[in-house]
Amino acid sequence: MDYFAVVSSRLTLEDLEFLAYLSETKADAPFKAVKNSDLIESLPFTKFTYSKISTKLKALYFIDEVTELVKQLVDEKWLEKESKGYKIIASEEELNKWRGVYHE
Repeated sequence: MDYFAVVSSRLTLEDLEFLAYLSETKADAPFKAVKNSDLIESLPFTKFTYSKISTKLKALYFIDEVTELVKQLVDEKWLEKESKGYKIIASEEELNKWRGVYHE
């Protein structure tokens, strides 16, 4: 099952209504923002429900971003997929460059 199918299967009707409103107001466009207070006033949710949905959707977005980053690190030969997880295969020298540690 692909990632989108897994994520979408976990969304509730409230989540979908929230996402639809963001799309309708073009809040999903780059460099566009909608104030939380405007969302709370416009959506038929309590502040608690709004907070719960917002947190859940932010977590799903974060998971998606991390998934893309891991794919990129595998493609660039920093990580290698193992049966359970990933193994760092970048050299210690290369890692130290990114850590800001330089040995002469």
